[in-house]
Amino acid sequence: PLQSVGERLGEQLDEGGAMDEEAPPRVRDRFRGKRRRLMNIAAEHTRSWAAALALRGIEVIVDGQLRNLRLEPPSWRALLLSAPLLAESATEVQAEVGEEAGDDEEAEVDGSEQVGEEAAEERLPLLGLALRLELPSTLVLVVGCGRDARLIRLWFPDRDVAVELALALKALRSAADVGAGISDWLVDREPDRFARPPPAE
Repeated sequence: PLQSVGERLGEQLDEGGAMDEEAPPRVRDRFRGKRRRLMNIAAEHTRSWAAALALRGIEVIVDGQLRNLRLEPPSWRALLLSAPLLAESATEVQAEVGEEAGDDEEAEVDGSEQVGEEAAEERLPLLGLALRLELPSTLVLVVGCGRDARLIRLWFPDRDVAVELALALKALRSAADVGAGISDWLVDREPDRFARPPPAE
């Protein structure tokens, strides 16, 4: 019996040695020694985005229309999305109408009436807001859940801008949860989805 036990132990040691030899080599962590610096940079960018949203808001393009997105004071727990900004669109309409009708004065009157109209803002609570990143550089705000979900697509010229804003909104949404995470069970929200970037060439 002792001999059979020794043989079995020898076989196990041999198998373990073979497994060690066949194990793939460890891949060096390319972020080793840089994680703290990268985290500080990400935190700085997040604070900058939060300050911009809180002070004056940022201009975003939604379905081809220029709109303003900002945080709602004083609790900062919701976003306010303005109606389409009419100043620039009215200027374009004035130019087109002026060329076709040849009456610049009438075009200016019509444009000024459009700009003077008060536009309502849409309130988007942060806790019920899901985030999606779509290639190449679109950030999607998902309001609601299931079939009633509404998609608000924010287009940016650069993917990095969309990623930074998504990170800032995730941080603000976490700060808006004053129930220590209990809102995850109380609020119906779609899961966040972030598409992987294309592989580097």
